[in-house]
Amino acid sequence: MSRHLPPLNALRAFEATSRLGSVRSAALELSVTPGAVTRQIRKLEDWLGQPLFERSYRQITPTPPGYSYAALIGKALDDIDAATRDVAHPAKTTTLRICGYASLIQRWVIPRWSRYYKAHPNVDIRFVTTMDPIAELDKFDGALCLIPGQLRHRVCIPLYPIVVTPVCSPSLLPLTISDLHRTTLLHCASRPMDWLRWTEHAGLDNVHTSAGPVFPDFNLAIQAAVEGLGILLVDEPLAAREIQSGQLVIPFGPKRTTQNSYGLVFPAKHSHADHLTAFAQAISAL
Repeated sequence: MSRHLPPLNALRAFEATSRLGSVRSAALELSVTPGAVTRQIRKLEDWLGQPLFERSYRQITPTPPGYSYAALIGKALDDIDAATRDVAHPAKTTTLRICGYASLIQRWVIPRWSRYYKAHPNVDIRFVTTMDPIAELDKFDGALCLIPGQLRHRVCIPLYPIVVTPVCSPSLLPLTISDLHRTTLLHCASRPMDWLRWTEHAGLDNVHTSAGPVFPDFNLAIQAAVEGLGILLVDEPLAAREIQSGQLVIPFGPKRTTQNSYGLVFPAKHSHADHLTAFAQAISAL
């Protein structure tokens, strides 16, 4: 059976731009010019017959099909990279397969990954995203997830505590906490109770906390907030990029520190426990 494959360079340019959030960053990673990256993305869009990015003056964001395609292409490129390393250095490479929440891997782990990789260049880590890492743990070496209540026969190394805060586009300002009952609330499907818990913490009783659009993915919810569609509760470290760039602002408090933390969980008797521990410690904020 012949394969229906687009040009590899176009795929690499598209995946890097989607993952890094800009053509310039992708060009630096791929050691080419921004113009070359743009041409490769256009080439792929022509090949597929549809746009993969929505473009504005200051930013480029994946379309819904582009976002899904980038996740699949990223995994495929990771598999190709890992397979190549296994063949090129069969006796030197240790491979760790780690599952976890997509938003946690993309927004917390990847920016800190180099801390570990520079010290352990012969350990390859293959990430797989899932909505329920603990349920999938038996298939992997470790799971990046909320620290579960039951840790029997498992090691759990905390990464950081979860701090929840409201964010919105600057276009919605001025906005005060007293305006919340007439403001569109944005929700992430994986965190359905966030608004209820936050309003209780803030002492508010006049907010319809279940109203508003629900997004299946944290990144889509973040994008909706950036576009000014409403106000979103976020785990502050995971929205740091948008807050630091000014795309999102924290209009008011209070911040709510939950009882949960993210961590790396793995079996206590794992043969690669030392590698997993070193990796968790390298990306930890604690």
